[in-house]
Amino acid sequence: MLAAVLLSLGQLSAREVADSMRIYYRQGYRYVEPLFRSNEAELTKFLETASEAQKAGRLEQIVIRSWASPEGQHPMNIRLSELRADSLKAYISREAGIPSDKIVTRAEGIAWDALRGMVAESDMDFRDEVLSIIDGTPEFVYDENGRIVDGRRKQLMDLKGGVPYHHMYENFFPNLRASFALTLIQTPEQKIITKPEPQREPEPEPEPAPEPLEPEQAAEPEPAPEAVLPAAEFRPLLAVKTNLLYWATLMPDFHSYTFV
Repeated sequence: MLAAVLLSLGQLSAREVADSMRIYYRQGYRYVEPLFRSNEAELTKFLETASEAQKAGRLEQIVIRSWASPEGQHPMNIRLSELRADSLKAYISREAGIPSDKIVTRAEGIAWDALRGMVAESDMDFRDEVLSIIDGTPEFVYDENGRIVDGRRKQLMDLKGGVPYHHMYENFFPNLRASFALTLIQTPEQKIITKPEPQREPEPEPEPAPEPLEPEQAAEPEPAPEAVLPAAEFRPLLAVKTNLLYWATLMPDFHSYTFV
């Protein structure tokens, strides 16, 4: 049953099933009865999960599907499956504090697929004949005037004097008067934690190239004061040589300049 519900919902790429439940109804009843069969345990667990998901902000949707058993008139069974789905929706919304717009319902009418599965897995008498009728007979057979003259339920009731039908009525039909609910929640996305790249300090802008300068002219050194000798020891030639040596030590080396 769970697989069938998941298939009917399509791909659940961003959702996961948090919980599911099945509750049962009395024959012909539409209202949720917590004390009927296993309903109380199912409802308690399901409502707790749905409420927690709602409070955590992860509740995506609740899907309810409801059925009826084959006995009774067909239009009434269709309507009964609708009323059961609506009743369970109101119950969940009230008891778990779930907004009604997050709960969708699907009335499925008579649960023929579920009945077939139960018959196939059983060892009941005339099992193969029952399966043949379920698989090969339309739900309704009409005459040329559009009146129902035969159908699946009628043939099951007529098979072997009604013996297999009575067995199904007692053993299988009570499990068809049911609702099935799923709680779907958002799947948390896996976050990839990456270390931030270290910020690089901006490289300093290159200093502008110095503008070419005009080669400076070598400043002429100021002449050193001539040595004053006593008049009696005045030697002009020696004075000239001394001055030349002084000048030579002050003269720049012009070969060391680079002119640009």
